[in-house]
Amino acid sequence: DDDQFGLKSMYNEFHVELSDDGLRAYLAATRDKSFGVDVFTASRPDTASSFGSLSALFAGTFDEHDPHVTGDELRIYYAIYQVNDQELWTATRASVNDPFGDAVPLDAVNLPGVIDANPSVSRDQRVLVFASMRSGEGDVYVSVRDEPDLPWGPPSLLPPGVNTMAAFDGEPFLAESTGKCELFFASDREAEGNHDLYRVDIEVTD
Repeated sequence: DDDQFGLKSMYNEFHVELSDDGLRAYLAATRDKSFGVDVFTASRPDTASSFGSLSALFAGTFDEHDPHVTGDELRIYYAIYQVNDQELWTATRASVNDPFGDAVPLDAVNLPGVIDANPSVSRDQRVLVFASMRSGEGDVYVSVRDEPDLPWGPPSLLPPGVNTMAAFDGEPFLAESTGKCELFFASDREAEGNHDLYRVDIEVTD
């Protein structure tokens, strides 16, 4: 409930993700009406407790959205919005007790002048899915790499079944279990025009 979770406030909270053990939350939020959206973290001693106060991870001149942490919590991805442009950025740290270093843009993935958002990365950190307006209506793209420390490859539009071209498809999230990877996303492809959630199995071959 709201009291137990502990992240509700008089301001705005968006897009929360939890660490694997459930003890750390990563979210976009506002905490002062004179400033925009920033990326925060909060922790708790156990999963029966509420989260404590928020601590800013990234709070720049522009709005920071859509934080996504890798399974080891040593790398974070998020989207920075500027006027008519939103790009994906990433930062790393040595341990969960260390601060993140300076963030850098994903130059191989971003397309200037369009909205790129909602990054989600596979547990082996070799597959990145994200939403983009570069095709006009909003679609889901994928970028791959051979090793976690290599640059991301050029993004590709995911095929029909995920993208419909004439509708909005976005807000992707990769969920993995033993031997299985699922892609969840939102789309307004139905005639009613409402946003619904969809799921597909995803496989990326070498």
